[in-house]
Amino acid sequence: MGCEPMPLKRRGGFALIVFCVLQVLCTGPCLGKVKRHDTIVMKNGDRLTGEVKRLEQRVLYIETDYLSGSVGLDWLQVEKWKARRTSRLF
Repeated sequence: MGCEPMPLKRRGGFALIVFCVLQVLCTGPCLGKVKRHDTIVMKNGDRLTGEVKRLEQRVLYIETDYLSGSVGLDWLQVEKWKARRTSRLF
């Protein structure tokens, strides 16, 4: 049951293929993506986290991961709006 080691040339090629596959799997989903996490604090203490889309006629529209579509908030009930923007470089 003699198992011969893989030739050095073949090991280098195999390692290169594995490295390329890992690069695609790890960086592919985040190429060019910009995440924007805004936190809206309401006057009653409620907090919403998502992406502010627009402010229109005293209605602030925010899109979150946990609600379907944009949600309109009464601007007069908003206490604070904290914007934090992070981007990933490839």
